[in-house]
Amino acid sequence: MKNLLLIIFTFTSVTESAQVWYVGAKAGTTFSNYKTQTPWKEVSNMGFDIGVTGFKQIKPNWGLDLELHYIQKGYYHKICNDITDQLQANYLEVPVMIDYTFIVPSLQNWNAHFILAFTLLTG
Repeated sequence: MKNLLLIIFTFTSVTESAQVWYVGAKAGTTFSNYKTQTPWKEVSNMGFDIGVTGFKQIKPNWGLDLELHYIQKGYYHKICNDITDQLQANYLEVPVMIDYTFIVPSLQNWNAHFILAFTLLTG
């Protein structure tokens, strides 16, 4: 047990002396709408999105943002009295974003961001 703690503290101190990663969590809801040409009404379904994010400042104006999200979407539609249509979709989304920050000269103490994103979506 002492050896395990020693290894953990050794690697922790190495990562602390490197550039800082800012980490956090994200959570939200997703809404899916489904319309069809049946006499029955439009159907909507609520799912969720939960994930983690990490941001690292690479240079004074450049940063790298990595995220991992689990997203649930879908619908349940009653076509007629005994017939239903259902879709349940679960996604794993991995966005990688490059962030460029610059100061807006006409606005004091305001920064603007330009973000280029690439996303891997599996489901």
